[in-house]
Parts: sequence; structure tokens; C-alpha cells
Amino acid sequence: MMHKKDVEKYIAKAIKAAREHLSISGDPKSVNAEYDGYAASLGASIVTSGLKPALAFYSDLGVREGVARHKVLQAIAQILQEEALFSGLGSEADALLDFVLKPENEAKQRQLKAKILAASIALKLALRNFTQVNKTGQS
Repeated sequence: MMHKKDVEKYIAKAIKAAREHLSISGDPKSVNAEYDGYAASLGASIVTSGLKPALAFYSDLGVREGVARHKVLQAIAQILQEEALFSGLGSEADALLDFVLKPENEAKQRQLKAKILAASIALKLALRNFTQVNKTGQS
């Protein structure tokens, strides 16, 4: 079960992660508007499809119109790296998926899911502090 305290604890980390992974090059206060949509739909994807399928979908390294879904997972991985539960989590594009798929983490799936959901909510809230720029460059 996801806890409100986790979301609150992750907000500052989410703002920093959004600046580092999602901001538009040269403008740390702006993000592509599509990242907001990706962050918003990640939680729903996890709830409806399951943790592993959702992370597999978001781990896609393809870039669509200058936006890469996997960067959302990189931001979430950064948010969670200091958690004891995520000890050893890397920052590569597929690090979160690889971590969840490890056999030794199978028994912790519920805890991992709750923390990842909390981090995704914190990221969605953090993105409200950035100027959303659409594909045409308009805010």
C-alpha cells in the first residue's frame, strides 16, 4: 500500500530528478509537456497492467518527437536510490526494470510497487513546478 508520507518525502527529490532528467536542454525550469503525461499515466499503467509490464513499456529506449519515456523511469530511479529497499539500484534507462526483475526482489514486489507508485506521484506533482512546453515550443 502506498503511503502519503512517502509521496511527501519524495517531492524535493522529484523536483531535482525532473531538472536532471526531464528538463529541456538549456532551460532547467521547462519540460516537454509529454513528460507530464507519461508521469501521470505510469501509475495507472502499474495498477492496471502490473509493475513489470508497465516498467517494460516505459523502459523502451526509443525517442518519439524528442521525448523518451525511459527518462521518466530514470527520474524515478533517482528518487528511490536512497531508499534501503532499493539498495544497488543504478541510474541507467533500464535500471528500475532490471532491479524489479531480480529473483532476490521477487518477495518484495508489493513494497517495490508501493514505493514506485509514490515516486511516480511525487514526480507528477513536481512537474507542476515546471513550464510545460509542447512540441511546437509553446507553453
